Amino acid sequence: MARILFSRLIFIIFCLVYTAEGFGQESYYIYQKTGEPLFSSDKKAIRGVYFETLDTLRLSDDEKVTLVNQTGEIFALSGPNAYVFQDISKNKVQLNQTSFTRKYFTYVWTQFTNRRKSKQEAGVVYREDRTIIKHFPVDSAKLYQPSIFFRWENNSEADLVYLFLKQRDGDHITKIGTASDSMLLYVDNNLLKKGRQYEWAISLEPFPSLKDIKYNTLTLLDDETFQELKKEMDVLIKTFTLLGYPEAKIKEAICADYKFCPY
Repeated sequence: MARILFSRLIFIIFCLVYTAEGFGQESYYIYQKTGEPLFSSDKKAIRGVYFETLDTLRLSDDEKVTLVNQTGEIFALSGPNAYVFQDISKNKVQLNQTSFTRKYFTYVWTQFTNRRKSKQEAGVVYREDRTIIKHFPVDSAKLYQPSIFFRWENNSEADLVYLFLKQRDGDHITKIGTASDSMLLYVDNNLLKKGRQYEWAISLEPFPSLKDIKYNTLTLLDDETFQELKKEMDVLIKTFTLLGYPEAKIKEAICADYKFCPY
């Protein structure tokens, strides 16, 4: 009996240690890459992919990968080389990070984690209407532009669609019918105003149930807020251009991650 109890005790201790190590372990997602790097399992090393503890990442001559961890630190790997999980922490990029840049990368890590968890949820069936796909502005976009180019994809047989636009703190809804897959509207201090939040949707019906419409939100930044955000984003852009990434690619990533899409 004593032997059985001792064995069980050892097993419980092992489980507790293993669990503690698992929770305390670093975790990494790919933030940017150049080339077409692959893991040894032939899994593509693309943006947002989780670096598993048993993965080996193989990089050719001109390939590089930058990863982000849960505390907002970034790590740069470059080829030709092969990296295992334990190699990542040795390649931390020493940045003069502001509180905002650390917050930004922590936010990116959280977004990647949430996407991964949603894909892993067992028994969940996702049903999404793909008849109309809204492309831009991305949902929750922060914009600073003299005009907004709304773009969508119409996969239905209908020739005419309807753009619904409303200010979030107002009741009036503007409705525009169009046979196009895009529409340019100006920030004219009338229909669209700086410093305001809006919701927009595309419908196949001119008089749909307003409760059933799926809106995207967007914020038109005022001058002061834009300048503050731009200073912080310029630091990110400069950092990643020094790491060898094209400026356009970094701006695209910032728009996708943080919804800051002024350019």
